[in-house]
Amino acid sequence: MQYVEADWQSGRGCWLWSGMKLRGRGRFKNGGKGYQAARFAFEFIGGQTIPEGMDVDHVMCPDVSCVRPAHLQLATRSDNLRLHHARRKYTPPEGMELVPPQKAHSMRELFVAMEYDLPTIFHHPGASQLVEVPFISNTK
Repeated sequence: MQYVEADWQSGRGCWLWSGMKLRGRGRFKNGGKGYQAARFAFEFIGGQTIPEGMDVDHVMCPDVSCVRPAHLQLATRSDNLRLHHARRKYTPPEGMELVPPQKAHSMRELFVAMEYDLPTIFHHPGASQLVEVPFISNTK
């Protein structure tokens, strides 16, 4: 998490990877093994297993360095490439922009967001509306 920074300016609530990158995507090594930051975040923070042969796709997220699980989804390689090219060609109507989901992907994502002062909104299953989570800063 030391390489994750909140993107407060865009209003999208991205968690941007500031560490090592390859073609804009976050990478890191642990114990001599290389990891893709988005895949690691999807599994570790999002709590979902990535089946063999599946990609992690950035949902309408223009920054491929984003590692926020709510901005990621599973996709086959062909779907990931097709969606990537479709998003590059699509231009929203004037004054509009594609915004990825703001809702927390999991309770774990919500707790990580609170611990590291990252943006997220959590929808409680019993609530009738989205609830903005207050941020607790670790900085003193």
